[in-house]
Amino acid sequence: MKSLNSLITQSIGLTFVLSFQTANAVQHNQGTWKTVSKKTTGSVKSEVVGNTHYYKKTKKLKRVRRYESDYIWTGKKWVLKSSLSKSQLARLSRRSKKSKKIHYKSRAASTGSSVVKTEVKKKAEKPYNKFNLNYYNSLSGTTLSRWDGFSPNPDGSLQGRDAVNLYNAITLGYRTSADTKLYTEIRFLLYPVEGDDFFTALNPRVGYNFGTILTQGNFSLGLKIDTEVPVSKSAQLTGLITAPRISISPKLKLGESDFTLKFSAFVRYHFYRVSGPNHDLVFWGFPTLNYQPWSNLGFNLSYEFMTIHHRGEPVGEIFSQGTNLQFMTSWDINSMFNIGPYIKVYPSDTVSADSTALGFEFNAAIL
Repeated sequence: MKSLNSLITQSIGLTFVLSFQTANAVQHNQGTWKTVSKKTTGSVKSEVVGNTHYYKKTKKLKRVRRYESDYIWTGKKWVLKSSLSKSQLARLSRRSKKSKKIHYKSRAASTGSSVVKTEVKKKAEKPYNKFNLNYYNSLSGTTLSRWDGFSPNPDGSLQGRDAVNLYNAITLGYRTSADTKLYTEIRFLLYPVEGDDFFTALNPRVGYNFGTILTQGNFSLGLKIDTEVPVSKSAQLTGLITAPRISISPKLKLGESDFTLKFSAFVRYHFYRVSGPNHDLVFWGFPTLNYQPWSNLGFNLSYEFMTIHHRGEPVGEIFSQGTNLQFMTSWDINSMFNIGPYIKVYPSDTVSADSTALGFEFNAAIL
């Protein structure tokens, strides 16, 4: 009997202690804390008192999962297609970038505020061929008035003109990354109609293409450095040692429009082992306004100029090699071939058929 009374007393005491501990926990949390299952999902707050977890239930966050097909890239951010007009959506769809993104929209039901969270799945870099092979040619054609096999002079005159020629460049490169490469360029001229020689070899080039070295918003900058190997007949006659060249290609997209400002330019310096009247410094520029209404078809308005400095002349004495205005249509037939017919207008007293020439560019990205 005594042992039974002792057992009852101990049970009552243990129950009192547990009740007191729980009461302290509830009192500490102002009576709002409840014990819930560990499987509870959603948004909860918890606090540990002793070995017991106490949870405060809150309203669950509503999460709506959206996929790439619900969004479109504007050039600066992703927006819901449903928020755009039909004309805006049609324009953006033409140049929408393909990028794997999963979007989550979370709304806090308790406060009514909304938070948009974008989780970007980084697209694995596409495998690329280490070797690059490209063929480019440019036809300097006849004037619109005289189909006699000669092109206009850079100053627009017709006397002593150069024969129609086809400039060719075969580039073999080794990619050090998807955007950079070491390369060598084999160049030559073909005179299909007139000229002393049908084939004229030019100095090959060896260089490194750094690709895009700077990107800031809609602006980007490309850089390429190369030099000439003096193996042509003209290089042997003039005593050329080499001619290093630095080429830049800044580009600025004009907002959300289909227009882009481009500028291709290079500075080249010639080193000789013998004296002579040849030029040593060349600066060439080619600013362009590009209109790209479709991904594979664009229109370019360009202005070409070139200035040179002759050896032995004062540093500030530079001479223009002529300018011209060019209108080109650039068409990507597919991922490999591009063609670009153009009309080139040379400076003259008046714009005429004599000072306007036809031309054509062709580019083949073989590898």
